[in-house]
Amino acid sequence: MDAPNSAIYKIARGGTNAQFEQLVANIRQATVLGYHVRPCYLMSRVNTSKAIMMEIIEFSAGLNVRQIRLQRFKPWGNGEKLADRYEFSQDEYVEICAFAKEEAKRYEDLEVIVPQNNRFLALGSVYVNPDGSVSVQVDDIEHQQMIGNLYKRSLEEIWKECSEQFSEAHLRWLIRPRRLIK
Repeated sequence: MDAPNSAIYKIARGGTNAQFEQLVANIRQATVLGYHVRPCYLMSRVNTSKAIMMEIIEFSAGLNVRQIRLQRFKPWGNGEKLADRYEFSQDEYVEICAFAKEEAKRYEDLEVIVPQNNRFLALGSVYVNPDGSVSVQVDDIEHQQMIGNLYKRSLEEIWKECSEQFSEAHLRWLIRPRRLIK
């Protein structure tokens, strides 16, 4: 999600007001339908400060989600070109995450998750990319594990129509051959 409002969303993602509003509508619909929604905020220099984090916590509580996930921008692939503009230090990340966890305590049913491993999702989870594509793999920018797109269909329609495909795609991701990093 990366932002508590359309202005910050535009700065962080280059998205439009309409895209932000559609994202919010999809989250609201999913929570009404009883899905466990955990928005992910990719934290970078352009969308992270204590003031913005307070807005994110309040906004998330208003969406009736029980958890939010904070993920630090880590440049990889084409993102390495953006490191100077977006990346911030591990110390800054730890500080802002601790602040967010404290802020979330003001809300009875909101938890801040700070993952140790940013690459994998739990079975039964989906990841929504900034372009609206729904995947079973975090940061599936090449759409190899895509099961739908929220700009074309609702999450409920994707879930119902793609449950078998979802299971197969998720299993392919979990048992895929691993590359060694040298």
